[in-house]
Amino acid sequence: MPVPVNSNVMRIATPVNTTISIVGILVLGFVLGLVLPRLIGNSDSAKIKAAESRLNRLSMSIVAYKLDVGYLPSDLDALVSHTAQLDGWRGPYVKRSLLTGPWGNSVLYEPAETYFELTNYGPDNKSGGKNQNADIVVHTHVRDTAHNESLHTDASDAGAG
Repeated sequence: MPVPVNSNVMRIATPVNTTISIVGILVLGFVLGLVLPRLIGNSDSAKIKAAESRLNRLSMSIVAYKLDVGYLPSDLDALVSHTAQLDGWRGPYVKRSLLTGPWGNSVLYEPAETYFELTNYGPDNKSGGKNQNADIVVHTHVRDTAHNESLHTDASDAGAG
């Protein structure tokens, strides 16, 4: 027959119980101190890879836009919405969410006649930076030679340096 448990009985904290609890908390704090920075570091690396992937996807979408319309878009919004009567526009080429980096900052687009550059400033949202805060840049050359499109992309990532 089970013995009824009296809920009114209080347990008395003994020095041994208190010591064991303190040691357990210290060990847990030590383990978290070792593991948490590594987990946070992996998160930064994953976001850097995501930013590189987004810029490469945007680069391909800009080239597709140029092939369809005949010239580079003036801004990244042209990839998302059809604002003017453009012959050949077959968009949207990307979702609007792709126009921001994994840290919520805007992707910068600089078009020129034969190339364009896409930049994400990274987690610090500042130009320049080193290591985890380095800018992520994709530089793409686009040349139209008798409607035979050639493409060359140079990517620099934040992990270098």
